[in-house]
Amino acid sequence: MSRNEWSLPALWLATALGGLAQTLAGVAATLLAGELTVGVAAAGLPQTLQVLGAAGSAPLIAAWSRRRGRGAGLGLGAAAAAVGCAVLSGAAVLASLPLVLIGSLLTGAGAAAVALARYAAVDLARTGSAARAVSSVLAAVSVGAVIGPNLLAPTAGLAGAPAFSATFLTAAVVFVGAAVGWAVAAGRRRPDREATMALARNSRARRSRLRGQPVVAVAVLSVANLVMVATMTMAPVQLHHAGAGLGLVGVVVSVHIAAMFAPAPLSARLIDRAGIGGGALAACVVLLAATSIAAWGADSPVALTLAVALLGLGWSAAVVAGSAALVGRAAPDDRPRLEATGEVGMGLAAAVGGALSGVLVGAGGYPLLALAGSACVAGVLVPLSLRLPGKRVPRTPLSTSVAEWDTSIRGPRGTHAASGE
Repeated sequence: MSRNEWSLPALWLATALGGLAQTLAGVAATLLAGELTVGVAAAGLPQTLQVLGAAGSAPLIAAWSRRRGRGAGLGLGAAAAAVGCAVLSGAAVLASLPLVLIGSLLTGAGAAAVALARYAAVDLARTGSAARAVSSVLAAVSVGAVIGPNLLAPTAGLAGAPAFSATFLTAAVVFVGAAVGWAVAAGRRRPDREATMALARNSRARRSRLRGQPVVAVAVLSVANLVMVATMTMAPVQLHHAGAGLGLVGVVVSVHIAAMFAPAPLSARLIDRAGIGGGALAACVVLLAATSIAAWGADSPVALTLAVALLGLGWSAAVVAGSAALVGRAAPDDRPRLEATGEVGMGLAAAVGGALSGVLVGAGGYPLLALAGSACVAGVLVPLSLRLPGKRVPRTPLSTSVAEWDTSIRGPRGTHAASGE
């Protein structure tokens, strides 16, 4: 088996490990913060710090990827997260909330690496579409993200260590495994800089045509993430108020996580047939259904379960569409910068959504929060989706050869391809 044949499966395995470590450490940090404080106010701080850490580290990972290769950049994020897990283990031993927050901030680098790994598939896949390459990694994330929380109980008191100390050490080891896997899968793969520079000298007209698409793509990713995070942040609390037990709350959260990642290949197939804009509009329809059901069925555990499942499904379709629009036609040397911009936008949107969710619920209950999400989708996300290309996505090579990429867009004679752009 050649390197190209096993590189993509290795990427899937490494990203699944990263997703496992991320969810395991994240859930444990939330529980530990809750135990170290009076009340539940501080329980959400680790998640907030992780989101901010992901947003802050994404540009650093992208810059290192451009200098040392994709595998080195992703490995850097995983290594920082492993250090963060070690700090969290120390926090469990010392019962220190400040160390919990510092460790959570560092694990944000691992979350950023897991998110950015979906773009590495675009580099590794030789044929097909950007949407299909991205979706394959999201599907791999689902495996680790669902397994991670289920390792909490077996590792919580392992070897007689203080609560969660061994859990964080387990997550650290898994993050190291992810770093090794990413290094093996992506290695030092970098774009051909000479070809990229030659392309840049002759692409002013194409840049003018595509200048707005990355901005729209980042906006789509950010708005979809804002709606998902805001609606989901308060869903467990609302479920509890509606009479659901902790067991059911855990099941609902798992259903939501699975819906976020597992159906991604179906979203990619839709985009291949209907175009990026068509996939984004389909995501809007699903998100509108999710937020509407959440608003009108806020007191029903059954309705809320359906709502959060649809919320994850709509988010998945929006992320696949936005990611494909962001890098599908970008020069390979520009991709890390664009990818980092997308992750920063999603991270900041998540922070805003998480902060606003409690305010809106306090002002008018969960239905007000869900209706605000519906308004955001209808008033912002739908118009953005209409600006994305709606035609069928061509099956062009996805290798990092700039010459191949340029020919697929411009045609063999340097003119526009027959797609009518």
